Amino acid sequence: MKKLADYRITNILSYPHWHLRIHLDQAYLGRSVLWRRKRGNAISPTVLSVEERDESILIAALWEKAVTSLWQPTRFNHAWLCNMTHEHGGHGHWHLIPRYSEMRRWRGQCFEDKNPLGNYA
Repeated sequence: MKKLADYRITNILSYPHWHLRIHLDQAYLGRSVLWRRKRGNAISPTVLSVEERDESILIAALWEKAVTSLWQPTRFNHAWLCNMTHEHGGHGHWHLIPRYSEMRRWRGQCFEDKNPLGNYA
């Protein structure tokens, strides 16, 4: 099994069912991961309990509000891909990706979304 990045070091907040974490790759300013705390083979968001689903929506809404107040993204992408379950044991997580039609500067760095109307990948 491939060694994966340790996202525990990027925790922003923890909730009963989820951890909100900054993504290590900030190609999209504010890019984050909503990490399911429950272990197991979560190959689809349809396996989430009602409580997990509702909490994930609440957290995503709070995250969007915070990112909007900081950097005013044009829109958001949310993705549950399951492309690497063979490498991380199938835990579930949402990718939360702010998208920008114009370059953003933050703390002396420039962030440019190379394909703002397309897929983030």
